[in-house]
Amino acid sequence: MKPSAMQKSGQFFSGVSLLVGGMVWLVGSASAADPAAPSISQNDVPAAQARPAKVAQTVLEVWHGDVQRVGHLGQGQDDFNLMGHVEPWRQLDRLEWSLNQGGPVPLSFRAYRRLAADGDFNADVPIGMLEPGTNTLEVTAHFLDLKPITRTIAIIKKAGSCPFPCDIRWSDVKNPQDVGQYVDGWWKLEEDGLRTRQTGYDRLFLIGEQDWRDYEVRTSVRVHRVDPSTSPLSGGNGVGIIARFAGHVTGGDYIQWRCAMERRTGPWF
Repeated sequence: MKPSAMQKSGQFFSGVSLLVGGMVWLVGSASAADPAAPSISQNDVPAAQARPAKVAQTVLEVWHGDVQRVGHLGQGQDDFNLMGHVEPWRQLDRLEWSLNQGGPVPLSFRAYRRLAADGDFNADVPIGMLEPGTNTLEVTAHFLDLKPITRTIAIIKKAGSCPFPCDIRWSDVKNPQDVGQYVDGWWKLEEDGLRTRQTGYDRLFLIGEQDWRDYEVRTSVRVHRVDPSTSPLSGGNGVGIIARFAGHVTGGDYIQWRCAMERRTGPWF
């Protein structure tokens, strides 16, 4: 089969991992967070990575919106990822998510691998568990001496496919979920590209479908700043493209978090 071009005009990724095409990612823990915000350095002691705790009130942030979508671009991996942050994390007894009033699933909230800071979380929700249409996902934080708080998110599951060839012009994108899927990290859309708000290991954004096999990728990467240190698990700063991504682990068993791929290809810096 003749390779099809998958051009991504005007893309700039910083401190990111980009999963492009049924398995191409741009992966990195290299570039910096928003200059207006402090950069998080990943030391091997989780407490050293913690954000300043604001104990005046409980906060349960969900990144990228209270209404999110999956399936409209086909299936890029087996899970849907929901990410966010909880404070005060030092007072957390347990953190969990539930889908469509089902049983609770525990969430990790300490800095480790995919979680750059204490209080961060990443729910790996199996797409096979989602019903067509609107699903209700609840994230609940139980504290030691404070009242529990719950955040409710709508996940809309649709049937669709990702255009191929795929041409993404970030200046024309209103919502990154119109062109791809958040997998790891906290992101923001700028006029000239998708950018991480917080650096760390990993930062991933997925483009494409699992059954893509023959294609080319053309993109641009802008490194705004490099963190002086990284987690021992990251292997140092880096950014690049990785193909054949097969997800971390279906169902969110964070004990077994890993990067599963058929093969790793593409440039790495």
